[in-house]
Amino acid sequence: MKRLMQMLFNKDLNLRVRVFNVLALVGGTLGIIAAFSGALAGLDLPNILVNLAASAVAAVLLWYSSYSGRYQLCYMITIVVVFLLFFPILFFTSGGYYSGMAAYFVFAMVFTAFMLDGKKLYITMGLEIAVYCATCLLGYYKPELIIPFDDEWSIMLDNIIGFLVAGIALSIVMLLLLRMYKGHQQLLEERNAALEELDRMKTQFLGDISHELKTPITAMSGYAQLLQKGLKELPVQQALAAQAQQIASEAENLTLKIGRVLDMTAIEEDRFQIVRKPCYVDEIIHGAIAARFSVLNKNDSRLEVRVPSGLPPVLADDAAVARVILNLLSNAARHTKAGNIIVFAQDMKDFISITVQDDGEGIDATRLPYVFERYHTVAQGGGTGLGLFVCKHIVEKHGGQIHVESEPNKGTKAVFTLPVSTTPC
Repeated sequence: MKRLMQMLFNKDLNLRVRVFNVLALVGGTLGIIAAFSGALAGLDLPNILVNLAASAVAAVLLWYSSYSGRYQLCYMITIVVVFLLFFPILFFTSGGYYSGMAAYFVFAMVFTAFMLDGKKLYITMGLEIAVYCATCLLGYYKPELIIPFDDEWSIMLDNIIGFLVAGIALSIVMLLLLRMYKGHQQLLEERNAALEELDRMKTQFLGDISHELKTPITAMSGYAQLLQKGLKELPVQQALAAQAQQIASEAENLTLKIGRVLDMTAIEEDRFQIVRKPCYVDEIIHGAIAARFSVLNKNDSRLEVRVPSGLPPVLADDAAVARVILNLLSNAARHTKAGNIIVFAQDMKDFISITVQDDGEGIDATRLPYVFERYHTVAQGGGTGLGLFVCKHIVEKHGGQIHVESEPNKGTKAVFTLPVSTTPC
């Protein structure tokens, strides 16, 4: 018995399988009880035989589904043979609507709702409703078709058995569902807690390592730039000056990368804030270039800025927009060797369009769709993709859009927009 229960109600089984096993087991027991009670109530032999036949069908389906695994077929056989054939027959052979068949009709419809879904559910449920309503109406208008009970006691007994069996069966199913829900909920909460802890640890690690590295790298960059400035005054030290330039360039690149990590950490923690105010695009662009490009440009590319005068102010966080421009310039400088980099802006009525274009190595078409995905190594040809991920977040937080166009060996063009301010600076 224990082995049978383990086979039928194993926790590893699908929910519908376990529900089917419960209902099939209860249905088989129901048929035997109904046959026995019918015999006690003095019903005719056909009634008893129909109940026993329904019980036998339930037992066979339970056995067949357990060994074959063809549960969908067994569901449909149960619905068609037992619910749509045996139940209407039992209605007429077991006292009609004076019997407990109404409870069995409800039992059948609930079973169908558990076992099927989609169009199959709606069609089958509609068919059951139609058949059961037609059965009751036929019994009402053609009472001679119904084999009645002999006395009130038999009617009362059949109704008690009907609602007890149907109620107990559905209660078992609901209890099973509730236990499964609680188990799944507990498992989900445990997994969510583990994921939150991992995410917290990752975020904390990224934040800690970024802050730990930023201070020495900033100092190294400052000393290297001072060294470069002093050595340029001594012609005999030109080689050392070039090396200092490389140190400053690499340090600045590291500073930018750490800034991206810090920005990404703030984005993931929903701490990334922008304070928008009216400001001018040309000031942001020239400020970012003056502060950083000479250090970033280790490949000796030429930079040209084309910002027309008279552009309206944009509603933006100037520091955040400057980070977008620096990230785009950093990508362009890193992938362009002794080439041309152009930064230009254009009035688009409600938006100002800013473009960073280079004639460098470009991006392969297969990698282009992934350029804005963080941690996607394909996105930057082996990089993390954090720079463009942060750029996209900043631009979209301003209400703008960003896209990248590129061809291998022909260069890359990154374009983003910012909304025009309705108030002057």
